[in-house]
Amino acid sequence: MGTSQPSGASLACDPCPKGEYQDEEATSSCKRCEVGKYQSELGQTDCRSCPRKTTTLGFCSKSLSDCGCEEGRINIGPEIRQNGSDFECVGCDDGLYCPFSSTLQNLRDGESQLGKDYVPKVLTGYYTPVEDPLSVYRCEPAHVCPKGPPGLCLGGLQGNPCAICPDGQFFTDNRCKECGAVNVLWPIGIVAGLSGFFLFYYIGNAKASAQASPIKVSTMAAGIALNVMQTIALMGMMTVEWPAEMENTSSGLQFMVLDVQMAGGQCFMGSDATGRYTVTCLLFPVIVLWMLCCSLMTRRFVQCAPFSRFESYAWTWPRTFNIIGLLLQVGFSTASAVVMQPLMCYRHPNGMRSLLKHPNVMCGESEQGALLAVGMVTGSLFIVAFYSGCVVAALKIPSWSLQGKNDLVMCFRFLTSNFRLNRWWFGLLVMARGFGFGLIIAIATDTPAAQTSLATLILVVYGFLQAVMWPWKAQLINVADVLLSSLWAAPR
Repeated sequence: MGTSQPSGASLACDPCPKGEYQDEEATSSCKRCEVGKYQSELGQTDCRSCPRKTTTLGFCSKSLSDCGCEEGRINIGPEIRQNGSDFECVGCDDGLYCPFSSTLQNLRDGESQLGKDYVPKVLTGYYTPVEDPLSVYRCEPAHVCPKGPPGLCLGGLQGNPCAICPDGQFFTDNRCKECGAVNVLWPIGIVAGLSGFFLFYYIGNAKASAQASPIKVSTMAAGIALNVMQTIALMGMMTVEWPAEMENTSSGLQFMVLDVQMAGGQCFMGSDATGRYTVTCLLFPVIVLWMLCCSLMTRRFVQCAPFSRFESYAWTWPRTFNIIGLLLQVGFSTASAVVMQPLMCYRHPNGMRSLLKHPNVMCGESEQGALLAVGMVTGSLFIVAFYSGCVVAALKIPSWSLQGKNDLVMCFRFLTSNFRLNRWWFGLLVMARGFGFGLIIAIATDTPAAQTSLATLILVVYGFLQAVMWPWKAQLINVADVLLSSLWAAPR
């Protein structure tokens, strides 16, 4: 045994070559070692098995070096010795591509002696740091982490996982660019925005009439458009894998939830997550304080003798509060999403969890606590307190009207002006819907199926209430909701 003789005229048998064996007598050929076995010596009666959790690429393997970790595993041991004691094959987490004979060194170097098809890689949408290449992070959004070696990020992004640009740069057109003129554009944009809020006082307080005026129709149409844009932006925050068209649309509308990274927000707010989040939350009190200051300034302005003829343009407190309420109502969905950002944690394959909008902030660490504190203060004032005030006002408005408390009614005109008088409270449901979208992302960040189910339920219930209550703008909103609802059935 261990030999063969292909010719019957030979006087002696030949020993089986390496990679083959023979366990029978009087045979004309040797048998090849099976997959998962090898033979490094001549004239053997059997083959040696590769170490545990390893195999060979094919038949007839001739040495221990032909053995390698099975597909889906990677060798984290040092260089292989002849006894095979240094094979240490561990399973690859989601996000790693580990072909046959993957090693930690191959993953780091991006090369393999067997060829490019056998090079282990980090898959698209995942990231591993160079110093710990088996610790896999999931990227949000996925495209910022291309397929390749550990530490690879799109366009110069950095951090775990590919979260921010270096200081002095911002992310746009899939790469980090120098801030440059953006540093000047941001102050200009802020001044323009504050000026727009000032002018909005006169539009939002236009005289009410039994039949909607052109200005009223325009503002209602603009409100519906903003509502739809906010909803699409909120859908883009979900961890659902949308079709490319929806993904591109929602990405372009992320400014509706105050994600201004592509507009150079990092240039203005800095790269620190706590600082950026704090500046974002400060937008709401800044708007309120600005409107209050405008009211004081216009009242002082008309008291000066040369400008007394403009007294009719001076702001009044009831109308000022109405505009502040209208702005907070329009931005309620946005405020809800911003306040809940510190609660939106998603899980990485390595078991760690990151904030959805700040992936470089790990949940459970002190930085998340700082964001939670800022979010709780903002939410207490501009979500809980504002909505509670609206609920109380909705209950009191009928009695205020009967008692002639017109100033109080005027303060909350934003809540009632878009709806029939017998459905004056319907604005509460509009705001609750926006809050609901933010809530389902926070409670089901890691469960896309639950997000889509709950979002569909919100749209269905809200659509039913529209059909029953039928306020002025129900038909237009219902059309928008039907269009949005159809997206839930899109392929994932």
